[in-house]
Amino acid sequence: LNRSIRSCLAEGNYIDAGKAQLNMANVFITEVDYTKGIEYLDAARTSFEKGNFKRGVQACANNIGALYIRQGKYEQAIAPLQQALGIARESKSYSGVALIEQNIGYAYTLMGKYAPALEWLNKAEETAKLGTDQYTFGEIYLHRSQLDSALGNYQSAYFYKSKYQQISDKLLNEKVARQVNELQTKYDTEKKAHQIELLSKDNSIKALLIDQQQLSLTKNALQLSEANLTITKNELDLNKQREIILQQQLDSATKAKQITELDKQNRIKALELEKQELEIARKNTILFVVVALSAMGALLAYSFHRRKQLKQAAAMQEALRRKEDLATKAVLEAEENERKRIASDLHDGVGQMMSAAKMNLSAMESELSFNDPTQKAAFDKVLALIDDSCKEVRSVSHNMMPNALLKNGLAAAVREFINQIDTRVLKVNLYTEGLQEHLDKNTEAVLYRVIQECVNNVIKHAGANQLDISIIRDADGIAATIEDNGKGFDLNDANKRNGIGLKNIQTRISYLKGTVEWDAAPGRGTLIAIHVPAAA
Repeated sequence: LNRSIRSCLAEGNYIDAGKAQLNMANVFITEVDYTKGIEYLDAARTSFEKGNFKRGVQACANNIGALYIRQGKYEQAIAPLQQALGIARESKSYSGVALIEQNIGYAYTLMGKYAPALEWLNKAEETAKLGTDQYTFGEIYLHRSQLDSALGNYQSAYFYKSKYQQISDKLLNEKVARQVNELQTKYDTEKKAHQIELLSKDNSIKALLIDQQQLSLTKNALQLSEANLTITKNELDLNKQREIILQQQLDSATKAKQITELDKQNRIKALELEKQELEIARKNTILFVVVALSAMGALLAYSFHRRKQLKQAAAMQEALRRKEDLATKAVLEAEENERKRIASDLHDGVGQMMSAAKMNLSAMESELSFNDPTQKAAFDKVLALIDDSCKEVRSVSHNMMPNALLKNGLAAAVREFINQIDTRVLKVNLYTEGLQEHLDKNTEAVLYRVIQECVNNVIKHAGANQLDISIIRDADGIAATIEDNGKGFDLNDANKRNGIGLKNIQTRISYLKGTVEWDAAPGRGTLIAIHVPAAA
């Protein structure tokens, strides 16, 4: 239903959206969750108002008032009931008007305001006389008896209670009569179906007996045919065996002649093979001498060619390494430039437009007149959404290119980044040393992005509540460690080791000619150690 609601609202189909929201409200009301029921009824009322479906607005407002009465919020029930009453009067739905008027009277009764309660119940009774709905009269008489009882008018209370009971009994008798008629109709239908089924079964049995007799006759004829077939088959088998014996005798004589001929041919082939072996031995000797000389020459040539190949491969590897370094540097610089551009566009473009929209709406607030608190709450909600959007744009822009990294260096940027993390979820401890002066801008940008990636991985995957970050700069270079107390992972798990995030970290540190090592195991957290030499 929620998927249907979102689809209808997106298409501008407010009436169907309101019906779906009304069905959701009925589900929660059935489960006695009146708060959620009122929430969906209010949403349905808004959708019906946008779709100009007044009968739907009337039903939602009346049900909201009724639920407020069930929750004991009697004064809150009056406003939605008054709204429903106005729509019902416009449509001249007398039963609906009477039902809403008696609900208002019932709410005043429960508030202890008996004078307006009596006035509304009298109105409801007069209005109900214009219609024909006995259920509405029953509700009016029931609530009038409760009001008279509260006022101490017990005779009048008994009178209206009796009238309510008469209507209730009448409606119950009519319902029972309808149910009895329905049951009688079902019984007659099932009885006729059963009689038809019995006749059908009797005809089927007779047909089966006839088929059985025909099958018996057919079976006897088949047995006679099988006996004749067996006799004919036996005669054929005897003739076939005689033919096989004659063929075997002929084959034996032919095979004896073939064996004699083959023996003569084998002796001739043996003599020819001996002659060929002698010739092959002579040729092999000559070939061995030629191959030995050729092998020595080939080895010398291969040794020279191999040395040349190794030199060329080393040169190509060096050229490829330089090319990869240049490509990696270009990619990282392009990535940082694109981050700067997007951050600038977000801050100067979208951010300024959102701020201007908020200022304009705030300025219009004093000039607008709201018909009810719902419109004022909706306007305030829009302002809050725009304010949250401005904050989100500023946060995204800052994360993509933090000012602290540009102005104050790596330590300040990392500290500003971790200060945005909710300490109730993850406590982060940062230690820095030797970072008073700016590093090379590429080194600072790469290390900041690597530490940012590591912290995001801890938040997303580690399930940790404490994270220690250390960044130390000395004569040898820069050493950084990131250690958490999370669930860790298996270093031998190829799927995790080859993840995109870990590859990005490895690629960025390799660009700085540095090294990165992971120390992790399931259940004991993860330690990432990074070292970038001073030459980087």
